[in-house]
Amino acid sequence: MRSLKIGCLVAGMLAIPLSACRPAATSDASENDNAIPTAYSAVEVARRPTSRAGHEESMLWRASRYEQLQTAARRSGASFGVLIAASSATDVCITDTYGIQSALNAQRNDAAFSRSLADIRTFQARFCPDPRPLEGHAEESAEMRRRVVSGDAEARLVSTLLEVDPEMGVEDRAELRRAAEVMSKKADSPALYESIQIILLDERFFDPAQVADRPFGMNHDTLRDAWEHAVVLASCERFQHCGPGSLMVYRLCIPQHCRPGLDVKRYVRDRLSADAYAEAQRRAKYLLAQF
Repeated sequence: MRSLKIGCLVAGMLAIPLSACRPAATSDASENDNAIPTAYSAVEVARRPTSRAGHEESMLWRASRYEQLQTAARRSGASFGVLIAASSATDVCITDTYGIQSALNAQRNDAAFSRSLADIRTFQARFCPDPRPLEGHAEESAEMRRRVVSGDAEARLVSTLLEVDPEMGVEDRAELRRAAEVMSKKADSPALYESIQIILLDERFFDPAQVADRPFGMNHDTLRDAWEHAVVLASCERFQHCGPGSLMVYRLCIPQHCRPGLDVKRYVRDRLSADAYAEAQRRAKYLLAQF
């Protein structure tokens, strides 16, 4: 599910497995380096202030060069959302389109897939540095874990959500969910908003069987997929960072769904059935009404 990409990216950077991400994230860092502090009170999370870098971060998702995001991420006081954006940029830039093409050609001749890879290469040539930042994720992962250890409110909340034990009590889990929803509503960071909302759709927090108000005949997996894409639609509408040629588009469409002129709304429309897209739009309107 491509709409889970940010949640999976952050989980990987923090070396925490997320059940919806396959395969589970791994890390070569030592056990001590990967240690995550004990989850603190959900009420404490909700009371901590959120970042006010939303405008800057939205602009960075539309940046024309990789170096712009990296410079912003290394700046003192950079928000957790900016760090996620920079990590997404690294993810796009290190995508080996030629390796994918070679594997694809060995399996089948797929003209549409080949055109997508060609479009990705065009974006990489414009956006990415030369040589490609193959070691970028190691530095970004270390910084994310440092943020958790140092008590960064946003990083701590995301890591707490990601490491929730499936055996956690119902009341404690509900309290944590409420705190996450509070921070999500206050967030002026696209990446933080998406991370929280998509993680809250993980099976540990969300049971689609409890949703009665759905299109007739829609199964649980389709409903969850529609709601995950709804998060992206709502974020794009709120922060206006998802136009054609943006990093946000390529973060989602890699490797097989990219094409010139594609924006995120069209990407979502292409990926879902008519009923699922209508449900995603309905859910996105609900999410936007919460602000």
